[in-house]
Amino acid sequence: MALATVVLFTQDLRVHDHPALAAAVERPGPTLPVFVLDSALTGRSARDRAVPGR
Repeated sequence: MALATVVLFTQDLRVHDHPALAAAVERPGPTLPVFVLDSALTGRSARDRAVPGR
């Protein structure tokens, strides 16, 4: 069984031009995308990027 590849999203969730994600999906096994929602970041985000309801 192939090991999973973890891809950490840090500032944004773009997937169409994410080099690490592109490399991960080429590897055998599952790809696990990870994004940690940090309140320190959401407080300074632009209005259109903020999480609804927060």
